[in-house]
Amino acid sequence: MIRIYSRDYMRATIVLLCGLLFPFKTSNAEQARLSPEETLSLLQYLVPRSAVGPSTYGIASGYGLNHGQAFLSGSITNKRELEEERAGERIDGSYAAGIGIGDPSKSVGFEAHLGILSSTLGDQTEAGNLGFKIHRRTETASGPLGFAVGASNVAPWGDPTAIKTSYYGAASFLTTQSVFPELKPDIMVTGGLSTGARNTGEDPGVFFGLGGKITDTSSLSASWAGDEIIVGSVFQPDLRIPVMVSAGIADLTDRNNSQRLILSFSYTFDALKWSKK
Repeated sequence: MIRIYSRDYMRATIVLLCGLLFPFKTSNAEQARLSPEETLSLLQYLVPRSAVGPSTYGIASGYGLNHGQAFLSGSITNKRELEEERAGERIDGSYAAGIGIGDPSKSVGFEAHLGILSSTLGDQTEAGNLGFKIHRRTETASGPLGFAVGASNVAPWGDPTAIKTSYYGAASFLTTQSVFPELKPDIMVTGGLSTGARNTGEDPGVFFGLGGKITDTSSLSASWAGDEIIVGSVFQPDLRIPVMVSAGIADLTDRNNSQRLILSFSYTFDALKWSKK
């Protein structure tokens, strides 16, 4: 595995080692010491962290992005859901970006994302839509409980105009299972209602799913999305880099004659930290 070390990481390594190993070998010993806050900040560069958590792949959840948290992602699939345009193409791609505002644990959080659904050379940005979510998170004795209401396919252009805007409500619960002590994954349970859960977004229905974080770097899930089964997995190749790779199969049983493979890559980051640079 190739590891990528940024200049910030290398700088943090050098400063932390100097601060810990040589605190008195400078002209001013007091100034050479790192404060607890500085030490914690630098350790965040050094200690591997997993960005992968249990999730319910392919359906909306009751959780949302935290304040300033943002993502960029790209996806490819082997089958288009809408085939009015470019029906002969075997591979279809899309892009997405999102950001969170507000503290869902103290008041409410707001999440917005933009989807660009046309990625063929020559017609990028010719199809897309917006999505929004308002969410709230509360702590319980067993784990965090999240509630959300949102809308998808808002202000569509291009192909998505053939699908109506859908509205949903979802609840998710995160805990650690104890049924199989030898496994002990973190698990996430999600359930909800949507006005566009069935028939390619046309009819209302229910959705629910179960996901589990089975290792430090991977999770698996299975979901019912109104009228089809979706299974998926998320993997983080390098703990030091918040890049996730997800792969899934929608309409697993081909109930709607729309079985398709989906491969996605996403990168999460602190947009507020970027804005201060």
